[in-house]
Amino acid sequence: VSNSIPEKIDFEWYCKIVKALTDDYRINIHLLSKKRLKEYEKIYSPMIKVEISS
Repeated sequence: VSNSIPEKIDFEWYCKIVKALTDDYRINIHLLSKKRLKEYEKIYSPMIKVEISS
């Protein structure tokens, strides 16, 4: 879960970085708004928080 996702993002790069943060092969990456995430929170748990600085 990220606090903010830049408007323009290289999704492949983002995926590589996020996957490098864990050894868990089950990782799935989805770009969701916070509102939409609340709807799916139970499905996508546990989550790793990812901080993006701009």
